[in-house]
Amino acid sequence: MATSFVIISMREKKAKDAYNRRYEASIKDELTGLYNRRGFEADCEIIKKNNNLIEYVLIMMDLNGLKAANDNISHEAGDELIIGASKCMVNAFSGLGRTYRVGGDEFVALLRGTREEAQDAVKTFDYLTENFQGNLISELSVSKGVVVCSEHIELNFEEIKAMADKLMYADKDEYYRRTGKDRRRV
Repeated sequence: MATSFVIISMREKKAKDAYNRRYEASIKDELTGLYNRRGFEADCEIIKKNNNLIEYVLIMMDLNGLKAANDNISHEAGDELIIGASKCMVNAFSGLGRTYRVGGDEFVALLRGTREEAQDAVKTFDYLTENFQGNLISELSVSKGVVVCSEHIELNFEEIKAMADKLMYADKDEYYRRTGKDRRRV
């Protein structure tokens, strides 16, 4: 009888391990290894359920120049930008929270910590992107919208996301104004 219990427990453990591997794969982005949109939405539901939004800093990010890299160089160059940006995010943000690739060149970081910790992490991220050097691409630029949730306790999660998105697009507009590049043209 003891032998059959061990066999069943081993089967259950293998089945549980296989399920966990499949679940983990379903919430991870294949190209970057970051969490994907499904992972982001699952984490957002947990934050809403636990009502602890004020503990977070939300950063919405979008690559600048991905279309130009894809169209003028190659899709491998575009992938290099996406992967390079994700590595910079992991190096800058992983100690404070999770980073997600939620679209083609759209990313989100959900960080726990103070305004100062988030500012330091963003400075690190900016330094890493400014010093990026790929094989096909030598410039990496990412527009960001940063919202410290504790400074906006009157807003719900959707409003916080909308605010971060608006700030990110303002940063993107500033990037294209400053560089003189036309983002509508390749």
